Order: sequence, then structure tokens, then C-alpha cells
Amino acid sequence: MSLWAPHLFELEFLDAQGQPVPRTQRQFLDRTIVLGTAPLQELAPGESLFALLRPSQFTVPMGHELSAGNYQARVRYRGLTDAEKERIRAYSPDRPILRTWSHAVVSELTALKLINSIPQPKADELVWGETVNGLQAAIEYQVPEQIPASPLVAPGVPVGTPIGVVFHLRNVSDHSISFVSETGRQGDLATVIGANGPVQLKDVWFSGEPVDVEWTLLPGETARLQVLAPAINSIREPGEYQLTYTVRFNSRIQKDNNGQVVFPRPGDYADEIQTGTIPLVIAEPSAEVAEHGEIRGRVVDEAGNGVADVVVACGALIRDDGGQGGTRAATKADGSFRLLVPSPGLYNVWVREFPGKELTAAADDGVVVQARKVTVSQLQLLKGRRISGLVLRNDGSPVPLMTVMCYSQARPQSGGPQSTKTNADGSFEFHLPPGRSHLYVNGRTPATADNPRGKAVGADVHVEVPATGELSGIRLVLGTSVYRLGDPEWLHRTTPGTEVILHSNEDNVTGVVVDQNGQPISGALVFQEDGAQVRTDDEGRFV
Repeated sequence: MSLWAPHLFELEFLDAQGQPVPRTQRQFLDRTIVLGTAPLQELAPGESLFALLRPSQFTVPMGHELSAGNYQARVRYRGLTDAEKERIRAYSPDRPILRTWSHAVVSELTALKLINSIPQPKADELVWGETVNGLQAAIEYQVPEQIPASPLVAPGVPVGTPIGVVFHLRNVSDHSISFVSETGRQGDLATVIGANGPVQLKDVWFSGEPVDVEWTLLPGETARLQVLAPAINSIREPGEYQLTYTVRFNSRIQKDNNGQVVFPRPGDYADEIQTGTIPLVIAEPSAEVAEHGEIRGRVVDEAGNGVADVVVACGALIRDDGGQGGTRAATKADGSFRLLVPSPGLYNVWVREFPGKELTAAADDGVVVQARKVTVSQLQLLKGRRISGLVLRNDGSPVPLMTVMCYSQARPQSGGPQSTKTNADGSFEFHLPPGRSHLYVNGRTPATADNPRGKAVGADVHVEVPATGELSGIRLVLGTSVYRLGDPEWLHRTTPGTEVILHSNEDNVTGVVVDQNGQPISGALVFQEDGAQVRTDDEGRFV
């Protein structure tokens, strides 16, 4: 629900005097991208649907920054409009979402009391860059609550700390300024200077369709824009650095069939702005076991020797704090690594950056991390099995320079997939461990006057990587597809052996954990999505 809720529900807050709480104007540019595949719920006459909303987990730009105090709140549900349905119908006329209710409904006001305020930096505490056509930019750091330090001052934060970056964009002009920004920004340029000069950063990419928000800033208003995956988190050496970002509103340019620029939209802000320069202090991690637990291990080659300078990452399947994400670190000379996790929970551990094109390593799947305890993990590098194929259009022509993503035994779905670009003839290849893999591509057709963003197209395939030899002849033909929770195609994305036995919501879930021979396993940990966990009894049962 956390994915679709910000697109369907809007929250409105009134202060103690009954006046609307001021908020910078913003809205999703195109809800159909996300809602086109949303799950459906049918209501019989007189039936009700109960939905749990967690506004604190809404997509960042859709959040509300409220201070402690008394408020009144109401929620508004907005179904897909007829116009939005027409956009979906143009490329997928049979989608079930087209049969849904196309109206809006609003709740009554209810009292709300906030006991605590989330600290927000004040404008005069930020370092602002030079004004460019009415806008200024500044950087805000965000670090996990359990890290009692700041990257701004010594001693800094330990190597491997997942540092969040938020841009503050301030309108210092005398007129309104509109722009479009992704929910998680990408394509901006980070410049880091250390004691020995510029630091090379590993760039990041986004594996899905960008979800855009259109903003309108009145004079004096500020927008807070989250960076999707800050490149500064690839810094592996302790030190005192200086950081500047170039916020680029011209990094994505889209033209229609006539060569006319349709994105950025005419009239929208389309310049580059440089933030002010701020310190970035990275420290050696403490030798003590981290409060929320940690993962320690080694990366070894096929002979069992440690491999240095390999970037290892972990991603959360379920975190006790309900959050998402993990962290990363580079191996030392003996191949050892430490991953200081942001919360106890269930993690996958994998190699993020391989030291050679043909090398791979099976991920450590389902590692339980407990508070103030060390969990051990070992990853072995080996020569991967080569798989190859083509990305094609419907007419059979190749698609060059298309990004192909791959989840595999080396990259579980709790983290980012591997990716590669197709060659001029549409060909691609990966080197993977044996086992099941999921390859997919996402793209868009050329823009038209009726559809300035183009139609979303994609393709995917599930393959079994052999233990010996190669796998070739894979074909990804661009088109449209629909996944529905629980259908046979959806099951391909789940853990092998998953079986859907109930297609409705229940307050309680019970079951039995068994081994490969069907024998019950006692003492097994079973996790819920919200982070709760229970152990199975002597008969393998859980409630």
C-alpha cells in the first residue's frame, strides 16, 4: 500500500485556529505510471474497505513536515479520472484498472496531536549557492537515528554509514517558479574534494520508470528534494572532504517525432544550480559491535584467498524499524568487511562491484541481524556462466543502448539489480551464478503530441542459468504487460516454492515451516512485513 497510497490519498491539516497549514504546491505529474498496475478491491453494496495509511512512509515529496502541536486532519481519496484512464487505454485497453471508480471522496475532520517534531534545518543554517534565474540550492544531510554524529563536523560518521542527501531549492525571485523533479533525484553531479584533490565517485542509476512531481514555488518558498542514491556513499576512505552538488534540471531531455523538446516542459525551470559547499567528514568505524548489530565477513576467491577492494552491500528484506535499505563497505587487504546495518532485521548480502567482468558471487540470502550482535557472512568469487540475448522492437529491429536489468542469485530483489547496455545490434550479456534469474527492460516509445511522454513499454523473461556451459538466444521484445498479485506470472518473481492459497485479507496468518523433505522445523524465525517476528513451535507452527 505504501507504493500506491500517495497517488490515491491526500492529507490536509488545519492548525489549532482551524486554518490550513501552509504547504508548497506540488502534485504528481502523471499518476497512471504507478496506478496502472495497482491491485484492485471490489466492494459489494454496504461493504467497507479499511486501509492503513502510513503518511511517514509516503514518497518523500508527498510528506508533510509538521511541528509538535494540535491539529485537525482529513483524508481525501481520488480515483483515476476519466482522462487518466484514457491515457492508460491508449496503450493497454484491457487493463482491469479501467473499470474502477473515477470519483473522489473526503473524510470528516478528526483531531490529531503530534508529541514530537522532526528536526528540520533552518534556512540560515544551510549553505546556499549562487542564485540562478531566481533559485538557490543547499544541501541537507540525513543519517540514521542511531548514528550520534554528523558528517558536517569531526569526528564525522563511520565509513559505510548510509548518508541521505536532500536538496533545498529556494525561490528568491519576485515571481512563481515551476519545475518537475523525480521523487528520488538522479542525474545530479556531486563534486567531492579531499586532501589529495578530486575524489572519483561511483555514479548510480534508477532501475524503474521515474515518477515525477510538478512543483510551483511562490516567492520565498522552498522545496525539499530527496536524492535517490547519493554517490557520496561510494566513498571508502576516512577523511575530511568538501562537497558541492550541481542540481541539473536539464539532465533529462525528451523530444517528439518532429524534434521539438517536450521535456522539460515549456515554461518550466530548466537550468543547473550549484549548491553551497559543505564539509563531509568520514571516520573509521568503531571496533565495538554496533548498537543495531552488524554483518562481518570475507570475500574470497575460488582458492579461499581474501580479495581486497571489493564493494559489498546489504539490503533489508525486513527491518525491525519498518524502514528500507541497507549499507555498503569495501573489503580490506585480507578480504574482510563490516556492514553496520541501520536496524536489526533480515538482510541479503551481495557483491555490489565485481573486480572483473566475468566474475560473480552468489549472494548470502536471508541473514538475520540482531541488536548488538555480529552475524557472519562469506562470499566467494567465481567465474560466472555467460548468458546473452537481444532486445528487439515488435517489428524485430534491434534496440541499441537500452539498459537491461537482471536479478539473479548474485543480486536478490532486496537490492539493486545488475545492469548493462545493449550494443548497436541490440545484444547484451551477463555473467551469473547458476540458478534462477529475472531479466527485464523498461523504456518508452517516441513522444507524440497526444502522448508527450511516450508510451511505457517493457519486456522481461525468467531463465535458469545452467551449472555448466552458456545460455544464449534470450529475446526481450518490447511491449506492454500487466502483473497481478497472485497470478502465475507474478509467482515467477517470488521465492521458489511460493504457493498462493488464499486470495483475501486476513487479520491473522498461521502456518507451518518445513524442510525440503516436508518435516517441520522448530525454532525458525518467521517475519511479517511490518517487522514483527515469531518463532515456530516444536511442530513447526507459527501464529
